[in-house]
Amino acid sequence: LFSVVVLIGILEWIGSSLPGGEPRELQLGLLREVRRILKPGGCAYVAIENRFGALYWLGKPDPHAHIPFLSVLTRWLASRAMQFLRGKPYRTYTHSFGGLRELLQQAGFSSSEFYLPLPDYRHPEILIPLEGKEGAQYWVQSLSLPRRRIHYLYSLGIWLLSAVGLLKHLAPDFCVIAKR
Repeated sequence: LFSVVVLIGILEWIGSSLPGGEPRELQLGLLREVRRILKPGGCAYVAIENRFGALYWLGKPDPHAHIPFLSVLTRWLASRAMQFLRGKPYRTYTHSFGGLRELLQQAGFSSSEFYLPLPDYRHPEILIPLEGKEGAQYWVQSLSLPRRRIHYLYSLGIWLLSAVGLLKHLAPDFCVIAKR
């Protein structure tokens, strides 16, 4: 049994890596297996893109299929678009905040803590809590640091999204600590 299992950029690829089955069900099976091999009190560290990240709504291409707006479409419509444009179904599922939380609950994890990784989920240097007031408080403190104007505006935008509770829905990526 393991104390920690790390899945960085893995969960979304399960649907295209394993033959047959619905991608979400294959992801659920993987997460259930991860939970099974964890010691009591152990945790899974899951890092993945947010399906509804703000830039995807603005036309940033899906990082797996390289098609604009693909991740924000319904799964059925995304699969039809992939079939038409790439000749294969859409199987690299990312999830929204609520969708990933639900998937982890269905896999049997007792709790999950969501973070905004900066600069991104592949190379996180800072993890900002996406729930509660801690995220907004962090950004208030960071605004007093010397920085270029673009960083100041970025920090202000992040703080505003965090303060009104939208950051968890529009964050580009998630790092999640899910406890057994």
